[in-house]
Amino acid sequence: MAKYHVNSKGKVSVCRANKRPCPLGQSFSSVDSAREFASQNQNSKVEENKEHLLKEKERLTEELKNLKGIKKIKKKKELERGTGLW
Repeated sequence: MAKYHVNSKGKVSVCRANKRPCPLGQSFSSVDSAREFASQNQNSKVEENKEHLLKEKERLTEELKNLKGIKKIKKKKELERGTGLW
């Protein structure tokens, strides 16, 4: 009976490991169970990426706010010195 695994690209394929354990990890006895595992694994990766991207967005938004604040301070100093008038 054939065994199946989920390869590094998230695709289900036939497991050819017969002397040693599958190097890709868990093997499945049916295509359906391998597909279900791949689907669950993909969904968890999507959630992890979503969380990471939201945190990165917050960080970049804060950085942009800081940069805008720095530009305002520089512009104010230039105006006070009279170098930014003309």
